[in-house]
Amino acid sequence: MQSAIYKGEVSHHRKQPKEHRFSYNIFMMYLDLEELPSIFNNFLFWSSKRFNLAWFNRKDHHGNPKNSLSLSIKQLIKKMHGVDFNGPITLLTHLRYFGYVMNPVSFYYCWDENYENIDYIVVEINNTPWGEQYSYVLDTKGESLKFDLEKKFHVSPFMGMQQEYIWKFNKPNDEITVLMKSYENDKHLLTATLKLCKENITSKSLMIVLFSYPFITVKVIFAIYWQAFKLWFKGIPFHPHPKHKL
Repeated sequence: MQSAIYKGEVSHHRKQPKEHRFSYNIFMMYLDLEELPSIFNNFLFWSSKRFNLAWFNRKDHHGNPKNSLSLSIKQLIKKMHGVDFNGPITLLTHLRYFGYVMNPVSFYYCWDENYENIDYIVVEINNTPWGEQYSYVLDTKGESLKFDLEKKFHVSPFMGMQQEYIWKFNKPNDEITVLMKSYENDKHLLTATLKLCKENITSKSLMIVLFSYPFITVKVIFAIYWQAFKLWFKGIPFHPHPKHKL
């Protein structure tokens, strides 16, 4: 089984124009999309097919929900890079818990057929309160898991659009790490870090994370707005959505 639970910490450190930092303990599910249809069949309170206390809802992710998520991601790779990708895909994400979901970012690792090398990483981002979703499709070119790219999607009203990102990943194993840095006019504005450790999926481990973090997705959305209030209180410049006004 490739699927697993990953537990750890997410942290943000803003450097400009005023320093601001925070960190939270979280867990995320790491799901092999080929295993997804049956992964939770024998586990109470978990489902990938219908409502449950912990529920993978296909509608929360990229593409037409009538198609499999694996097919939709492969079609996206074809659209963005003109390549017919046919390897396995694993997804690091939040499920719906007690009916609620907020996924600031999910990561699709698109592997070669032996799960040895990563060919593409798809970074699926959701914003709030606009409820929009955007995916960056990153081509490793068979070499690097470090990427430089332009910002193309509005996420926070306290971060402008004229920015560049550096994303750095590892190959998921006993640990998953993701590092994101943002820059504007060569000034380092923000570092966000995700550090997680693997736990095998068992009845006990699923029960523990579900009831140790019963409202993890509510915690995520609360943290977003709480930290936004702190940034506003510190006088960080406000950048309205380029298409919408609150």
